[in-house]
Amino acid sequence: MSGERATPAAGPGKAPSNASAPQEDAVEQAREARATAEAAEMAARLASERAVEVSSRLGQPDSGRHLEQEPAESQLEVDRASIEALEAERLAQDAGRLAEERAVEDIEEEEELVSGVAAMMIADVAAAAAAEAEAMAEASSARTREASYAAQQADQVLEEVRAAIASGALSGEDADR
Repeated sequence: MSGERATPAAGPGKAPSNASAPQEDAVEQAREARATAEAAEMAARLASERAVEVSSRLGQPDSGRHLEQEPAESQLEVDRASIEALEAERLAQDAGRLAEERAVEDIEEEEELVSGVAAMMIADVAAAAAAEAEAMAEASSARTREASYAAQQADQVLEEVRAAIASGALSGEDADR
């Protein structure tokens, strides 16, 4: 088995610097796993070719005794290459799953951000509506105060007219107006 393995660039305790960093890490891991799988596949092919070569040399009369050990060594190399290929394939699958998980996490984070922005926009609209309602209430209150003052003045003039009529200061046509 090969000593090379795809390892995450950011561990669980490390926060990414931006939202796309986890996805980029997963993509990089997938690339590394794919490269490892390709290298293991190439090693398996080479070992297979060597096994064929050794097998053909065994059929030759002048091949030495050391060639009798080569099939076992070649088979060992094929087995190792196969194991490395399987491990690389597993790593590629793991990296693919990790990339999918991180993509889902990124989408969920983006949804939360959009929800937060939408909530802030709704709050801003509600605040603007409340400010407009407050301004209308203040204007209405001011008109109510003006109307109340005008009514007080009218009541005061009416009282003065009644007092003038009662005292006889206003009479006849002047009193009818």
